Amino acid sequence: MNPNNFQQGGPPGGFPGGGPGGPRGGMLLGGPGLFGFLPTLFTLLMLVIMAVAFWQILRKAGFSGPLGLLMLVPGVNLVVALWAAFAEWPVLVKLRELEVVAATAEAERADAAIGAPTAPAADAAAAPVDPSVAPSP
Repeated sequence: MNPNNFQQGGPPGGFPGGGPGGPRGGMLLGGPGLFGFLPTLFTLLMLVIMAVAFWQILRKAGFSGPLGLLMLVPGVNLVVALWAAFAEWPVLVKLRELEVVAATAEAERADAAIGAPTAPAADAAAAPVDPSVAPSP
């Protein structure tokens, strides 16, 4: 390839006739100047936003937040997303446990409100009374 075949000394953003930036000062990733840098900057910004978003989503679901960084790895991101979608979330397990505790406490309060004996009082009432200890009339 003869660099003289190109009007400005080389292909846009290429090596012939110049250093890594090419003879016109272009960038390898996106072509010459600022217009080549903006798409790269935008892509990096989107990757950071995605990593932070998945970090928060996984943390709020009860998983380890740093798993969100795996969303930046191609192929692994699909596996992590499917795993997070179908796994049992620790926060939901804890919520179910708290709902059981709350329902039990509510049932005990309702029994006490209507005067129903609780389990320990019912056992005490059914226990035989020693007549020698009972008060005389």
